[in-house]
Amino acid sequence: MAKKNTIPARGALLAALIFCAGAVSALRAQPDAGPEDEVLLSTAVPQEPDYNDIVDESVLALAPHPQDMRISAPEGMPSFGKWMYTPFFKAADWLGLPYKGKTLYEPINVIIEDAYARSPEEASQRLIAAAAKAGFPSRWGHSTGYLAYVNGAFRKQLIGDKHHAFSDAKWNKANNHGRIFGPVFFRDKYWFFAAYSREDTALFRKIRHRYASFNAARDKFAWSMDDATVYKVSRFVPLGNAILGSDKETTGDHDGLAVLLEAVE
Repeated sequence: MAKKNTIPARGALLAALIFCAGAVSALRAQPDAGPEDEVLLSTAVPQEPDYNDIVDESVLALAPHPQDMRISAPEGMPSFGKWMYTPFFKAADWLGLPYKGKTLYEPINVIIEDAYARSPEEASQRLIAAAAKAGFPSRWGHSTGYLAYVNGAFRKQLIGDKHHAFSDAKWNKANNHGRIFGPVFFRDKYWFFAAYSREDTALFRKIRHRYASFNAARDKFAWSMDDATVYKVSRFVPLGNAILGSDKETTGDHDGLAVLLEAVE
């Protein structure tokens, strides 16, 4: 049974220092409207944080030591943390919104490898274009600035635009969306790690996006990529990051598996 990921003393101190530097105001920042959102913004601006203003290299350099976290190291892959993290090095918990009375942790559930890209920029461009082709372009309306821990360091989101995630629908509709982290070069390949989830909308509540499923979003993204792009489903990788039997914590319907997508050309 997985146990709650705790912030070490140094991480807690760093979080306090960040808040003192003005992080609170950054969490409340709202982005400018994009063309597709102009009609709705006057009555329903998503009240979700954007962490980008407090995620910089100086913050990441003071990150907790790897022993402070739950690490997975499947054969042939770089080691990585089993959760998506906030800039305070705490496992992301759906903005603190309980699910069935429990803390909901957001697992890494997608792994992507590319042996054909010749640079990190090309690897990123290839993946961004493929996601859009598969029906998952970068869309406005989601909390941003999260982190993943990969190969000994924290990594930012692939696209740093405020309030953007890769999604198959607009923010005001039920959607499958994900945050992708990387690339990281390891054993002659570029690697990305992602946390995908399905959310329903509740436009008149403080947190307008409500958890629906991790597995459904993972599978929708993976098979959409497999059908439309050169990134093909290779296998499902057991990560052991499903929380079972806890009275206080949950990972919803997550089955502890990450899908591995492999570029074939």
